[in-house]
Amino acid sequence: MTDETNREEEELRDEEDVYTPISEKEKIPWPSMMMTFIGMWVSLYSVAIGYSIGMQLSVKLAILSCIVGYGIAGIIAGFVGEIGRRTGLASYVLAQGPLGWIGMMLLTLMMFTVLSFGSIGLQADAIGRAACELFANLTPYRLVVSGLICAVMMTSGIIGIKLMTKVSWVTMPFFFVVTVIATIIAVNQFGGFGAALAIENHQMTFSRAVFLNAGAWGGFVMLMADVSRFLKTKKETFTVIPIAFVFGSIPPICGVLLGATVQQPLEALFPALGIGALGFLAIFGAGWTTNDNNAYSAGLALSTALYQIKKVRRSRVTLLVGALGIMGAMTGIGQLGFFEWIAGFHGSFNMSFVGVLIAHYYVISKDSYVQANGLAGVVSWLLVGVLCFFEILPVPFITATIVSFILYLILFNYVEKPLFGQKEVECYVPYRLARAAAEETK
Repeated sequence: MTDETNREEEELRDEEDVYTPISEKEKIPWPSMMMTFIGMWVSLYSVAIGYSIGMQLSVKLAILSCIVGYGIAGIIAGFVGEIGRRTGLASYVLAQGPLGWIGMMLLTLMMFTVLSFGSIGLQADAIGRAACELFANLTPYRLVVSGLICAVMMTSGIIGIKLMTKVSWVTMPFFFVVTVIATIIAVNQFGGFGAALAIENHQMTFSRAVFLNAGAWGGFVMLMADVSRFLKTKKETFTVIPIAFVFGSIPPICGVLLGATVQQPLEALFPALGIGALGFLAIFGAGWTTNDNNAYSAGLALSTALYQIKKVRRSRVTLLVGALGIMGAMTGIGQLGFFEWIAGFHGSFNMSFVGVLIAHYYVISKDSYVQANGLAGVVSWLLVGVLCFFEILPVPFITATIVSFILYLILFNYVEKPLFGQKEVECYVPYRLARAAAEETK
């Protein structure tokens, strides 16, 4: 490499540089990491999925679907999280291994858009709707309110993981307490837990409910390495992450009971129970902890994509994430129908990629870095994702992971490897540096 390239590689030796593994000195104690993980998937989003399921499926089955869905997601997330901890690399750089540069670029740009405009925007707008339900005089300005809420949420995602953990420590306990109180009030008003558990609804299947609960966090399961790279040991990975998912299942279970008993639009939930102000503060904080993780991962995605042309700081490109999230929030997409669509998308395409990722790093590249051509990875990811999104495969969240895992190993070993060979590298580098190195070799 040239001197200029070497100087460039010596810069940004922290979480700002997506191609630099997180060093031991930058690791974070597991209690703070657990609270960060809980903050990732405890949100208005999780309550909304449970709320929607509770209105469409019998309550006992709906609660069971939350437990099963989150349990499956937690186990798979542990395996993905260990890849991040072991390598110290973020998810999108890891994607370069099985998908190649072109596939990795497709994934990063797709996730940048879906997380920024979609996941961030819908959650900020849902909280904006709740604000206008509480303060009726804000209703004419709801889209502006949603945009301002989104802007506040972006601050910790831009600054980085240490501030994100602090936000989680402040907001999570409060959210849990208020959500449980709201659930007790709603159930008592309905006639007690016996009456609530006896509610029968048949507009949704149990399989679909499990898919939505697990799929709601398919994005974070796929992107687990973005945050798990700050864990210190393998033991922490396989205890902290699953335990955080156990806590994460509580809000959607509350959501089930609330949706089944209150039977009102989600934004009217807390005012209808007489705790409008407390409820708003709780969901604002919970939405913040999820959206700053969305912003952080979307920033990593865009930074990885731009890195192929020029090295840029993650925090700088996360400003663009925030701008797109504000645009999404101001389009008014925070409705239950869009929550379900996003959950279905994540549970299909993200989980099909998870199967590819696990196959690559636990079977193909377990003792080294293998840079694949990308044929097997891209075909397995997209084909299985489509089959699961349209529910052609049963229990999509699980089959997305299993089928893509098997298909990738078959296509890699019997199609891609015979055609293109297997290339082992010392570390992953962006395309421009690999091309420069190849030209120097010539």
